[in-house]
Amino acid sequence: MPARSLFAAALLVSGALPLAACSRTETGYERSGHDGSASVAAASDFSTLRDFTAIDATGPDTVAVSVGKPFSVKVEGDREAIAELDLRVVDGTLRIGRKDGSGSFWGRDEGGVTVIVAMPALSALSITGSGNMSVDRIAGPSLIASVTGSGNLDVAALRVDRLTATVTGSGDVRLAGTAGSATFKATGSGDIESEGLKAGSAQVSVLGSGNVDFASDGAVEGSILGSGDVDVKGKARCTVSVAGSGDVHCG
Repeated sequence: MPARSLFAAALLVSGALPLAACSRTETGYERSGHDGSASVAAASDFSTLRDFTAIDATGPDTVAVSVGKPFSVKVEGDREAIAELDLRVVDGTLRIGRKDGSGSFWGRDEGGVTVIVAMPALSALSITGSGNMSVDRIAGPSLIASVTGSGNLDVAALRVDRLTATVTGSGDVRLAGTAGSATFKATGSGDIESEGLKAGSAQVSVLGSGNVDFASDGAVEGSILGSGDVDVKGKARCTVSVAGSGDVHCG
């Protein structure tokens, strides 16, 4: 996948504007559009959003997450796109979506914004739609990660006791680090590309043409129904049933 610049600097000027259940400060600036016209871009600070341990992103946005830091949520992008955002915390989950009736931004290449999040700890994350999320590190008892649609998820450094990673659709999940036990589920054409992840043991389910890659020296069980492959590096003991043209590579 192409590299994405997710942490561009934002110029923040104090000012209060109500949005959903939060306040923000915002500044705008002019930039040239592809057709030579000027478009207004903005940077906003949603300073009241806090006390969440999970992220649920719905739409075309890019989300960049830093874990182990005080709560902070900032947004960069076109002013019109930012105005249509609905950011709120519900039951400990930061929800990133759109206001009702603003579906015109969905699926438009320039409709997405960049949401920059800092938080002390992260235990669950989900992407629905075409958005992309990157996380620098996650450590804790467990992580539940899911992608539904064509979005992509990258976790650079993971250290958890229990991991559940699910892909439904054409999106991809990339994970690196360690997990005591892992459950991988791929439905559709999406891949779980976790060659850099080592699991003590794992359960794997592939339904479709997606592939699941990871490392393990323990017991790996599961099933493949379709043309997808399971590739396990290390000294794993694999018991994986196959129905279709898929294959299992173990060790």
